[in-house]
Amino acid sequence: MPRAKTPSFVCEFEVRTTSKDRCVLRSRLEAGRQLYNAVLGEAIRRLARMRRDPAFEQAKALSKGPSRKAAFAELRAKHGFREFDLHAHPSLAKDCWLRGHLDVHAAQKAATRAFRAAERWSFGQSGKPRFKRYGELESLEGKSNEAGIRFRQDAVLWGGAFGKLSLPLAVDEANEVQAHGLRVAREGGVKYSRLLLRAIRGRERAFVQLVLEGESLRKAKHPVRQGRVGLDLGPSQVAVVTESHAEIMPFCPGLDRKEAARRRYLRKLDRQRRANNPANYRPDGSVKPRTQRKPWQSSGRQDATREALAEILRAMAAQRKALQGELVHKVLTLGNEVITEKVNKQAWAKLWGRSVGHKAPGMFEARLGIVAGAVGGSLEQVSTRSTYLSSRCLCGKRTKKLLSERKHTCGCEFIPEGMHADRDEFSAFLAFHCQGGTLDEGTARASWLSWGADCLLRLSSGNTETANGAALPTLRVREPRLSSSTDHEAGQRREAVPVLRTEADGERRDRKIPKPRKPNLKKEVPHVA
Repeated sequence: MPRAKTPSFVCEFEVRTTSKDRCVLRSRLEAGRQLYNAVLGEAIRRLARMRRDPAFEQAKALSKGPSRKAAFAELRAKHGFREFDLHAHPSLAKDCWLRGHLDVHAAQKAATRAFRAAERWSFGQSGKPRFKRYGELESLEGKSNEAGIRFRQDAVLWGGAFGKLSLPLAVDEANEVQAHGLRVAREGGVKYSRLLLRAIRGRERAFVQLVLEGESLRKAKHPVRQGRVGLDLGPSQVAVVTESHAEIMPFCPGLDRKEAARRRYLRKLDRQRRANNPANYRPDGSVKPRTQRKPWQSSGRQDATREALAEILRAMAAQRKALQGELVHKVLTLGNEVITEKVNKQAWAKLWGRSVGHKAPGMFEARLGIVAGAVGGSLEQVSTRSTYLSSRCLCGKRTKKLLSERKHTCGCEFIPEGMHADRDEFSAFLAFHCQGGTLDEGTARASWLSWGADCLLRLSSGNTETANGAALPTLRVREPRLSSSTDHEAGQRREAVPVLRTEADGERRDRKIPKPRKPNLKKEVPHVA
């Protein structure tokens, strides 16, 4: 009988350690790394052996259904490509030296982690898993709070043959999230614990993540509005449309300066590596083959640069997570029922790997789904094969667009000649009117005319009047909006400001209509004949 699943959340605390505690923790992390690599190598070998079996091609040829599933299950059992089969690996044996550092629960979780990496690769959900180098494994976790890594009386305990760890929590009393997590932990809500070792600003620090049963704390500063929201997710930005709001929000705008610093450190590290190892490079600057290379040498300055780069990457990851969380809460202030297209982020990573890694659109979508579900909302993903939101118009016409075409033009009654709508905002508007995975065109047309959705229209050029001097119609006016429950008490935040959306030099920009400026007579230069 499968174990019942209950809601859970993670609360992280720093733990107080001595130099001896950190030495013991480092040795156990190294033992976990070696066990992980051993199990991962065996899993890859068993997967390759299973794929060479003639029955594997026969199972692939079957149509999807119970018979195909049963055929693959039989193959996995035959070749031992299952989680519990890999738990019988010799590295997990009782007489193995690794068991002196790791208890059986931590060893089995490390083996499970390696198996799942190979399993995701077998399903085509990720690339081929890599073996971890020295120091790359940063965490180990238990299976329950009964044995192994366990929480007792505001401390984390972990016994072993080469040292016993007793790590008290360093709780921040002013942190309401930690106070909530500690209260749940003291009531016996700890499912299991995860120990981590991080280098922060050149100093090694230990943390514990308690996986707790229940719901996470929802702060009062993050209100949630009941309603629908249409999204159009892009590699570097997301378009958001509701009944009273339309906006394009960039991903992680505060990381741009750190990204520039990261690239400078990478170039510096490459210069130092070339200066320290001139014999490992060809005259054209490329690296020699492995058989012709000498062992790589590293100077003290190169090690310092590598540490500075690692600190930049750590800070970027932490700030990226915080910025994506802020954006998620901002979207939920507009509505908790989110509708978006189901897009392939892996294909984006192949096309724009650096940008996607920097902006992390997949992290935003995953976090949005989790938080929306926790506050009583949902994240619905509609298929692009049935909706075609990026290539259709309200009039029913469908035109395939290139990725470089960022304008939606049609010439119909909804998008007249000389006007256009932003492609992402228009797709988000159509996503707002999707019901059950299909677009309700009648409701979308009615909304376009009823609640002022034509404010998405923009002028197709930077001119504000026609050739005969008549003003062009349909200026976008940003009206005061009640975006959350707190606005009812605070009142209207600002007055309506007329905003003209134009296209100048190929770049979209918002600019206020300037008022006529009076001449400054004091600074007038007198005319000299």
